[in-house]
Amino acid sequence: MKCWINTIFDTKRDNINVSEMCRQLGITRAYWYKILKSESEPTVTLAIRITSYLNECLAQNGYSANMYSVEDLWTE
Repeated sequence: MKCWINTIFDTKRDNINVSEMCRQLGITRAYWYKILKSESEPTVTLAIRITSYLNECLAQNGYSANMYSVEDLWTE
């Protein structure tokens, strides 16, 4: 699967603290970066949790809630 998170999100612009996000999701930063590079595929459950977390960050910045779906962030 191809990960599109880097093309959609900008951690600085969207105020996403990668360390905090990884702690909340229970993953390492190394694993996070492997996901971003499409070197590792998250489980379905983790993909849903990542999507929810990123959508929550956007909502806190004034964007609409649930702006992106799992299918927006990963494609085959």
